[in-house]
Amino acid sequence: MRSFAAATGADAHSAFWGGLGPQIQAGYQFGGIQSRASGQSFDLQEQSLASANAGLNLSLTIFGRVKTANAVERQALLDAERKLDAVRADVVSSQQESATQAKLIPTAQQQIDAASEALRLARANFKIGNALLLDVLQSEDALNEAGCVTRARWRRITRRR
Repeated sequence: MRSFAAATGADAHSAFWGGLGPQIQAGYQFGGIQSRASGQSFDLQEQSLASANAGLNLSLTIFGRVKTANAVERQALLDAERKLDAVRADVVSSQQESATQAKLIPTAQQQIDAASEALRLARANFKIGNALLLDVLQSEDALNEAGCVTRARWRRITRRR
């Protein structure tokens, strides 16, 4: 982004100095003229021409080009600032989400502990005949769900850092 902004700034300067700088031209031509008319013949006569011009190219289009280049430069700088602001916002948002998820880890661990204990009790009750297999399956499902939530939170925290 910085190099793009610098390039647009250089374009503005080139538009200004390219228009206000001197315009120099030089030319050289060498040749000859020979002609024939009825009854007369003119021999080859050599000719050489040289010319040089110098001047300034002052026109209103130069000022228009400079203004356009300056506007493009400002637009590039604004785009760069907008992108930097978006990156900053993403960093702050990720940091806040990571801190929130880190605070939820102890609660999730308590859910896992409670679900583990409920599963242990459901299995013990099933063994002595006081519970159904459905109770054991529901307890296993609750433990699985608590573990999945905790792993997902942990992944979000570690991915953001």
